[in-house]
Amino acid sequence: MSQRKLSTTHRIGSATVERWYQHHVKRRVLELSGRACPRILGIDEHFFTRKKGYATTFVDLRNHKVFDVVLGRSELSLRQYL
Repeated sequence: MSQRKLSTTHRIGSATVERWYQHHVKRRVLELSGRACPRILGIDEHFFTRKKGYATTFVDLRNHKVFDVVLGRSELSLRQYL
């Protein structure tokens, strides 16, 4: 949903929508940044797009949940993440 549509449907300014979005993103990043790496980690790679190439999916196999998805599949491209 676009910023314009939200501001129209909720009758608030587009700056307010942007502030709320930025606040939500910051809060979500803080929630995810303190996670511990799963003890049993599954790794899978898959084709993402022609422009971006491949993506690597990290999965917590004990809890059957996706831990993270990162663009790239080579050791060099994932080095900064790991």
